[in-house]
Amino acid sequence: MLDAAATALQMAAGGLITARESLGSVLQAPLHYVYDGDEPSPYRNAWQDAMTAMEAALTSARTDPASARQLLGLLTGGCRTLVSFEQERSYLSGAGVPAEFLPTARELGRLDLI
Repeated sequence: MLDAAATALQMAAGGLITARESLGSVLQAPLHYVYDGDEPSPYRNAWQDAMTAMEAALTSARTDPASARQLLGLLTGGCRTLVSFEQERSYLSGAGVPAEFLPTARELGRLDLI
């Protein structure tokens, strides 16, 4: 009888038979399932499109003063203070847009900044 019980325990632990009832889960090896994750989408997403457009705008602004002025106007449209305007202007300068292409707040007509 002990030999049959030992054989059943070995088969349950090896996954050859399914152990049931209240202690069945104790006899089986735990499942080690790790989710592989989602497959990357073959389609472009909005973030990739936005990054491509931003890089194209920066490339153009590095060589064209009118593009630089337009990009600065776009980025500073929501600025309420002169400090935040200068932060955006500094960002563009740091991204490779020549400082002489970037107008000041007054030159851009932003007289409303405090």
